[in-house]
Amino acid sequence: MDTELLKTFLEVQKTRHFGKAAENLYLTQSAVSFRVRQLEQSLGVTLFSRFRNNIQLTAAGELLLPHAQAVLTAISAAKQQLNQQYQLQTHRKVLLPAEFVVLLPPKQLTALFPPQQCWQVHTQSGAYQNVNGSDFDVVIQLGEKPLQLLPLQASCLGYLCWWPVSVNEAVNLQAECSVQQLELPRLTTSPLSFSSTDVRLLWQWLQQNKGCGYLPAPLVQAAVEQGKLHKLDATVILQPVWAYHHASDAVIEQWQQALQSCGVLQAPV
Repeated sequence: MDTELLKTFLEVQKTRHFGKAAENLYLTQSAVSFRVRQLEQSLGVTLFSRFRNNIQLTAAGELLLPHAQAVLTAISAAKQQLNQQYQLQTHRKVLLPAEFVVLLPPKQLTALFPPQQCWQVHTQSGAYQNVNGSDFDVVIQLGEKPLQLLPLQASCLGYLCWWPVSVNEAVNLQAECSVQQLELPRLTTSPLSFSSTDVRLLWQWLQQNKGCGYLPAPLVQAAVEQGKLHKLDATVILQPVWAYHHASDAVIEQWQQALQSCGVLQAPV
């Protein structure tokens, strides 16, 4: 039996509405109705009683429900076990923002990719464009609003903290730097002097030109504590870091714990 028919049956049972089930499954309503009819024909029973918008399970539908759930659970568990046992034979494609990669020391960054799997890591600067969720197993994004990267689902890994800093306590109004394409607030009203996707380059420019700008707290915290940089009296920015992944991917929770424990990200609030 086609498991997609069982998935459709369970979604209609959950929503009690063919239209809502179609939206959740990214299908047309006619496709959902067709699948339910296929399942009913293959079993020789009626699964739903339909009275306008009131859709209820029939006795046959109630009988099928636990079996459908058990079948899909068993198939999901089998897939997960097979993936874990033969994961060396598959490639896991990951897309990371270049602005995020430079925040991590190489040792911490490579620790995110255990050797039991084969990883293909890609980086991209700025806002993602023409990124297809089916092309990657994991996509990490900096930004306020989650993307729609079907069939991947979004989880918040934590928050990246941006501090307003300057070399001198008195801000140089003629020298301000900023990260490209992240839309961080400005600290001065003067024209921007320097921008880059590499925050380490911004830090070097800021020190050489005695300027100011927003830099990631994990990068500059030690310098602030040592008095080499000054934290300005301006708004601290907490920027969410989103992970797009398959629902059963356990690596996301591991990444979340690792990135928060090493102080790169703050816990979601």
